[in-house]
Amino acid sequence: MKNLILPFHILYSIYTYTMYFILMVPVILIFFPVGLIPRNRRMIIVFYINTIWFSTWGLLTGIFMRSKGLEKIERGKDYVMISNHVNMMDMNMIGSMIKHPFQPLIKKELLSIPLFGMLFRKTAVAVDRSSPESRRASFNTMSSRLDEGTSVVFFPEGTRNTTKAPLGPFYAGAFRLAVANEVPIVPLLLIDVRKVQKPGSWLIQPGIVEMHVGDPIPTKGLTAEDVPDLMKRIHQLYWDYLIEHDEVFKDFEGEKVAALTGK
Repeated sequence: MKNLILPFHILYSIYTYTMYFILMVPVILIFFPVGLIPRNRRMIIVFYINTIWFSTWGLLTGIFMRSKGLEKIERGKDYVMISNHVNMMDMNMIGSMIKHPFQPLIKKELLSIPLFGMLFRKTAVAVDRSSPESRRASFNTMSSRLDEGTSVVFFPEGTRNTTKAPLGPFYAGAFRLAVANEVPIVPLLLIDVRKVQKPGSWLIQPGIVEMHVGDPIPTKGLTAEDVPDLMKRIHQLYWDYLIEHDEVFKDFEGEKVAALTGK
């Protein structure tokens, strides 16, 4: 049966990618003049562009995005938002659902991807994780963004989680930044993304993916010494939430991956 379905699965996947890139062309053309607008106004315009882009793509492909708890992100407040990282859907979901000025931290390698690189140069802060100097510079840049009223988004796992576990270990950067600037951490929990695209596979199937916004976690009064405990507490929150709400992990019985610190 799988052998009969596979050709249709391949054709559908090719169709979804084709529609994605066709719709990207006018977006890129619009982003060039938008890049001249001051950052916070620019990011709100980017939100509306992304919403139209991905909503249209969803209608054409049968991949729908839903959100829960967006009211927890209050206008006029700065946040360090963190998200689990699975596949290409992650940034699409966040960028088209959060109507709040923000910039994500991304790996510098993404800047070299055709088309995507141009988009990320207008909307993100890039870091070379292998370079201490680059990590320090990106930390300072993200702190400046918070001072300017722009929230920031991190994927604390550092890369896509391609394991069978709900979550990979965390890097400490997002938590250090939140504590240093005394801004709340907002958990963004991406649910059922693996049902649409399995890790390590280019094949896609129609479905519904969700972004759940957790309660903001205050950091006021915390110090650098509190970062390891904060990381472990939030890692546990993610782990338990994903097992409870993501259908892929309903029967997961693997051991918990310990949160890494000092990276």
